[in-house]
Amino acid sequence: MACPGKDGSCPVLKEKRDVADSFDRKCSFDYDCPGVKKCCLKGRGNLCLTSTRKTCTRNGIIYKEGESVPPNGKCQTGCKCQAGEVNCLLIPCFPDERDIPLA
Repeated sequence: MACPGKDGSCPVLKEKRDVADSFDRKCSFDYDCPGVKKCCLKGRGNLCLTSTRKTCTRNGIIYKEGESVPPNGKCQTGCKCQAGEVNCLLIPCFPDERDIPLA
């Protein structure tokens, strides 16, 4: 049974300098790397590199990619963190409800 990996993707590095700046240590699996770093195949081996994982912040709370986020108002529903932004479905509501924040 394979170990589950960490959230996010390995970064696309354009220059050797990018590898040197992001390099932490050699690895075999994501969990060999500290924090949010991932084990990525680069050149001749695997290196721990900073993940491209995106997060969203709303009302001072950080949400992971794909995580549900509480709506900001009564005219929103189904909010999720997607590509670093909170996206919600808008629902019909009365004009006087639009700017009323949820408690």
